[in-house]
Amino acid sequence: MSRGVVVATAALAAIAVVIAAGLLYKRPSQTLQFYTWDTYEAPELFAAFEKKTGIKVVATLFYSNDDLEAKLKAGGQYDLITPSGNYISRLANAKLLQPLPEKVRLHAQMLSRNVQKPAYDPDYTWSLPLFYGTTGIAVNTGLTKEKITSWEQILRRPAGEKESIGMLGEESSTLMAITSIAAGARNCDPSPAVHARLEAMLKAQKPFVKTYKAEAYFEHLAADDITFQMAWSGDAYIARQKNPKIEYVYPREGVELWLDTLAVPASSRNLPAVIAFVDFIMDPAVLAKYTVVSGNIPSIDAARGFLPQEFRDAPEFNIPLTTKALVSEACNPDVVEVYNRIAGSIATK
Repeated sequence: MSRGVVVATAALAAIAVVIAAGLLYKRPSQTLQFYTWDTYEAPELFAAFEKKTGIKVVATLFYSNDDLEAKLKAGGQYDLITPSGNYISRLANAKLLQPLPEKVRLHAQMLSRNVQKPAYDPDYTWSLPLFYGTTGIAVNTGLTKEKITSWEQILRRPAGEKESIGMLGEESSTLMAITSIAAGARNCDPSPAVHARLEAMLKAQKPFVKTYKAEAYFEHLAADDITFQMAWSGDAYIARQKNPKIEYVYPREGVELWLDTLAVPASSRNLPAVIAFVDFIMDPAVLAKYTVVSGNIPSIDAARGFLPQEFRDAPEFNIPLTTKALVSEACNPDVVEVYNRIAGSIATK
């Protein structure tokens, strides 16, 4: 064998080794699988991220935290998710989350005082606050002249009145938290007597409820299908853009204050893309644009300066100083089971 043949053979062997190594080493995917709320899809922002990084965002949408939890337990494969804060402990205890990369946790240094060190995850081990808001009452003033000021008014309706109420029944934790506020009880109270009282209140209300749903409920509100709607503030804002007759009410008993977060599922294998996306979306100017799309309050104050004046002044994003805002809690598993049973038995329309 000539020396030329030997060299050529060696070169081919080296190439084969490189190819084999390439087959063994799988490059990080250039797609980010993003499982997020139905109002958090932002095609223009996602396209800008892809143009900047080459990473395509594939957004799959959910309509309640219960849907999210069920999909993860069923083996859903996602890189990044946006659960509400009161679900973080549940997801982490079920081993459905992995700790945040340190580069993601660094963004906590910019957080607004309102969302710093949340009780459910004070060290940001599992989650980073993205947006926050309240759960109150959206009223279609074109369908009623009644002045709504309390939760009691939509839980106790006059006998014989037609179905006119929308409740977030698919979101059992929200439904039960609000009923607890209306009853003057502590959310997540383990007392069977309190549970019985909450169940009785919801059963008494049921004949007047037109729908128990979280999926696209704000569209029905905007379309004059619902008169009184238990609503997340951002969704009420979105509905009001389509129907100026919508008014967001802060009931005298108080409202639920909730946080939506960025978290990484245990099954995620694309951390470089996760880090790049969080870096992009948490830039104050970008987060302001995302805020307008989502209709919620940004987790960093620096983003507020980039918001349109109309958005900054919107009643949905300015909690009155006299309003009692109760931070949503993570109930213990026994209470969660009871709440799911109550909501499941009532929220069937």
